Amino acid sequence: MKKINILHITPHLGGGIGKVLLNYLSKAKKDLSFVHRVACLDYVNENAIEMARNIGFSVLGNMSKKKRKLLDMIAGSDIVLIHAWNHPLLYDFLVHEQLPASRIVMWGHNSGFYPPAIYSEKILKYPDLFVFTTPISLETREVQNLSNKQKEALRVVWLTSGVEHVKSIKPQEHSGFNIGYIGTVDYAKLHPNFLNICNKVNIPDVKFIVCGGPNEKEIKKEADALGMIEKFNFTGKILDITKYLSIFDIFGYPLASYHYGTCDQALQESMAAGVVPIVFANRMESYMVKDGLTGIVVKNENQYAR
Repeated sequence: MKKINILHITPHLGGGIGKVLLNYLSKAKKDLSFVHRVACLDYVNENAIEMARNIGFSVLGNMSKKKRKLLDMIAGSDIVLIHAWNHPLLYDFLVHEQLPASRIVMWGHNSGFYPPAIYSEKILKYPDLFVFTTPISLETREVQNLSNKQKEALRVVWLTSGVEHVKSIKPQEHSGFNIGYIGTVDYAKLHPNFLNICNKVNIPDVKFIVCGGPNEKEIKKEADALGMIEKFNFTGKILDITKYLSIFDIFGYPLASYHYGTCDQALQESMAAGVVPIVFANRMESYMVKDGLTGIVVKNENQYAR
C-alpha cells in the first residue's frame, strides 16, 4: 500500500504550538498509511528535538536558509500542512517563493481579530483548505467578507495538546493563598495593567505564581519598582506544570482585550485539573469558560479583584 506523505511546515517548533503539534503526531503515527515530516523555518528547541526523536519522526530546522531543499520537499509531498501565525519568516517564504503544484492545508494558530495577528483575504484564499482552531475566528471581518463559495474551503479543528497529563492532579497542602498563571508572560497577551490588577486583590497571605516567559524578568522589575514584589513569584519557563497546578488555589488569567489566543492550552489544563480560572470576558475566554460552571468570567478589573 502506498503511504501518503504529509509535510508540516511551521515557523518554529517549541512552546505551546509545538507541544500541540508533537502531541498530534504522537497519535497520528499509529496510522501507518501516513508518513509525517516537519520542516521548521526557524529553530527547533532541544525539548522538541527529543520529543520528536522519541515519537519517531524527522524534523528539520532553519529551513528558511535552505529554501531549495524545502521546495523539493513540498514537491515530493502528497499534502502540505502549513501551521500559520504572524511570523515574518513564514510570510517571507510564501510571498517570495513560487511553490510547486501541491495540495495545501493551512492551520491558523491565531484568532485573527487584532493586528498583527490577522488573516488577510489573500492568506485565507491561499490554501486549498484553511483550518481555524476555534469557531470564533469565523466571526472575523476578513472571513465575513468572503463569498459563500470561498467559505466552503474553511474548516474548524480544535487545537489541543491533550489534558490527560493533568486530570489526576490532586491539591497539595501549602501556606497562604496561591493565584497561579501559566502561559505567555508578555504584554502582547497579558493584560497591560496586570500588576495593578493583582495588587487590588485583597486576600491575606496572597501569592501570585507566574509561570512562563519570555519577558518575566522585565515584569518582575516592574513589580519591584511598584513595591509589590513580595506578592509575586516569577518562575520563568517550566517543563512540569503539574506541580504548580497542584498548589494553585485559583487560576488567575487576566489577558489583554487585544490578545491573539484561540483555544488556550493553559485554560484547558487548568479546567481539567479542577483549578478554577478567573478570566475577562474577551472572545476566546468567553467561548472557552462557561461562567459559573467551569470558571468565572468577569467584566472589569474590580470584578476580577472581588
